[in-house]
Amino acid sequence: MKAVKRNFLVQEEKLNFNTINDFQVIRYFNPNHFNFKDHVNLHFDYLEVLAAGNIRIVARYIDTSKSIELYEPLEFFEEFTFPFSEAEKNIPNTQSVSLKLQEDSKFLWKIGIQIFPQIETLLQVSIS
Repeated sequence: MKAVKRNFLVQEEKLNFNTINDFQVIRYFNPNHFNFKDHVNLHFDYLEVLAAGNIRIVARYIDTSKSIELYEPLEFFEEFTFPFSEAEKNIPNTQSVSLKLQEDSKFLWKIGIQIFPQIETLLQVSIS
């Protein structure tokens, strides 16, 4: 069996969206890497003009109260889609989204970020 390499979310990172990654990036979340109480805020900074572009965030939660042996669903997700505001040249623009770290027995464990239409671009992501 081959080990799976997971890319974890870090405090600040530049994400490159292109045809190689199909214009989407997935990062795993480990709450032990941060000191958050109940929410994590993702901030997206960009300089490029993205005409009519959207960003889609999918927060995946794993339910620790469910049993895989009983064929209960273990994974749940919450989806956010919002448009990029039109960027002005050489002026940074920001979009933010807040995700719950835990709800009942569900814990955040993976975050998917996708842009559309498919435009090669670079986003600066920081968390707080």
